[in-house]
Amino acid sequence: MVGEIDTVRGWLQFHSKRFTLASGQILFTGGSEIDPTLNIDAQYAVSNYTVDVIVAGTAAKPEIKLQSQPQLAQADILSLILFGTTTSQLGQGQKATLQQQAQSMAAGAAGQALSESLGLASLGVSVSGESVGLGHYLNENTYVSVSPNLGTNSSGTPSQVASIQYFLRRWLTITTATMSDGSRQVFLNVKKRY
Repeated sequence: MVGEIDTVRGWLQFHSKRFTLASGQILFTGGSEIDPTLNIDAQYAVSNYTVDVIVAGTAAKPEIKLQSQPQLAQADILSLILFGTTTSQLGQGQKATLQQQAQSMAAGAAGQALSESLGLASLGVSVSGESVGLGHYLNENTYVSVSPNLGTNSSGTPSQVASIQYFLRRWLTITTATMSDGSRQVFLNVKKRY
């Protein structure tokens, strides 16, 4: 497939904020795999700033970059998106949340690359750094995950080591888990929208 799609108007969601598309181009260059090149710029106005989320790279490996006008540090841009203000105006709780979000974004990018190279459906790293989670879909309705504990558990409660999640319906799942203390648990998860 060869061709180009240029956006006329639109928006995208990033951290629960609606960004308006300033420009967008999806370029199909041919080849055996359909993996278009992305060049998308979406903007969000907050306070006296305009924040840009720029998506580049390919559909299989997109790269996200944050910019602002006037120019700010990455922490301030993320703070504007999350809290509507720069880091100098944040309280202690907001600074902790900002740090967790930044770590999560960094771990997410690294984890996605690693999980793809290992052929896994998911890979997660806790913000505290005490656990790593690996998971894989056996089939459309069965997800297996392993989460070994890497540090000492300060709360004294056992952590989940291995689990199998069965998707019975869109709104109903059963999860069986083996905990770090050897105990086993079964969770019935029901999702209902009101």
